Amino acid sequence: MGASNLARGQYALIRALKKNNSSARKEFLVALGPGRGYCARGGFLNVRYSPIHDCGILSATEEKARASNLQTVALLMDIGNDIMYGFSGEEILTRLDTMIDRLNILGARIWVTPIPVDLENDVGERTFNILRNLFFPNSSITHEHARRAVSFINNELANQSPDRISLIPDLNKYCGMDKIHYHLWKSNRVWTKIAECLLADTEARVKVSKIDSGISLGYNLYQLCFRDILGIKGNAPGLF
Repeated sequence: MGASNLARGQYALIRALKKNNSSARKEFLVALGPGRGYCARGGFLNVRYSPIHDCGILSATEEKARASNLQTVALLMDIGNDIMYGFSGEEILTRLDTMIDRLNILGARIWVTPIPVDLENDVGERTFNILRNLFFPNSSITHEHARRAVSFINNELANQSPDRISLIPDLNKYCGMDKIHYHLWKSNRVWTKIAECLLADTEARVKVSKIDSGISLGYNLYQLCFRDILGIKGNAPGLF
């Protein structure tokens, strides 16, 4: 589950997961999209996605878990967009906690990426306003509001029990100039690290190449244009 970063890397990540222990049965359920929120209905240009919390992916996961003996492994990333839609850190954590509770009931292994944007040290108010107007033109959220929300969410995630969730830290060092999206030439390291975490209970060895990351970005642009913006292709199975 995620937004623009996951949308850019979806192809590369799933390809890496499928390549390892390819004989094992795997099913993927995905909720993503640029500008997507966990609490808010958000999106990009004329495209709007339902909130991840309400899109049906959790119910589908519960149904599949009850019908099979497959281990459930969940990835929650790109959790900062709701801040720009006016939700407080407390509101976002409440929604995330509800989702995590449902996944924990299934015995899921849950991996979460903290918000990678460092508003304290890397993104000043002027830069923040430029990014807000570029990516969230209808938002009036201030730098101070966003800074407090990011700090609260990341601190609360860090204080969660390791039996409840596992964090994938230090991904901010792979971010590009906008401090939001992973750098094209470094993103393969991100997806390698995430794939290793998701396969932590196996003996699989993973390496995502720069070529795979580039193909993944192209695949995302293709899906964004033809499926989301133009509506030419319907949603693929497992996509929410």
